[in-house]
Amino acid sequence: MQSSLGVDLKYADPMAVIKLERGWQHQICDELERLADQLGGPLDVNLCKTINSCLQAELPLCHRDEEVLFELMLQKEPDNTLLAACTGQAISEHAAMQTYVFELQEPLSDMSLGINPGNPDTVGYMLRC
Repeated sequence: MQSSLGVDLKYADPMAVIKLERGWQHQICDELERLADQLGGPLDVNLCKTINSCLQAELPLCHRDEEVLFELMLQKEPDNTLLAACTGQAISEHAAMQTYVFELQEPLSDMSLGINPGNPDTVGYMLRC
């Protein structure tokens, strides 16, 4: 099974894959921050489109990859309650992120068309979160 970043999940070190995918997520956060800095001025429409696409298509794949790895790790250590608690927390955070991405969809779609948000402070706060 290939990850969204092209890693064979069956043979890869789970922690290395999670670290790689979290690095990609941090890059997206940096791009969201950069976009928030542009609010109130001219928007980089291509950046808006890229971010929107990544959040809609690639982020759910990264979450799925991590959850597959969590399952594999738990199968190897079924009695590890700390691991179970940590993976449960991460899965809960994935669900919260996906809900938040849904909230960003409308302003990002508008910004992808070059339309500045009506309330840039609110959208900026959302992008920075």
